[in-house]
Amino acid sequence: MDLFFGFLLSTHIGLSGDYNEIHPNIGMYLDEEKQFSIGAFLNSESNVSIYAGYNFEFTESISADIGLVSGYSKAPITPMIRVNYENFFVSPTIETYEGETNPGMVLGIEWRM
Repeated sequence: MDLFFGFLLSTHIGLSGDYNEIHPNIGMYLDEEKQFSIGAFLNSESNVSIYAGYNFEFTESISADIGLVSGYSKAPITPMIRVNYENFFVSPTIETYEGETNPGMVLGIEWRM
């Protein structure tokens, strides 16, 4: 098991709310291939989220993360998917803002140490 520290910067496209765009992250890989991970980060709503996920590597540069995450106002636990190209990622999202439901996406970059 390997511990990692990360830092993400994000922007929210197609959404109306005001979101946190700085996300420190701490986690642990649960296997030698670094596919299963668990961790915690400061989410877009400025709450601490706990997550568990699996990384599917398609090429050396392209992968996808699928998992579950807590800490968001829309539900106690929500599904998470993001597509990665090297350190960049895109993730679909949905917000409920002032009674309206808006689809959008989160674009970002992540560094892990």
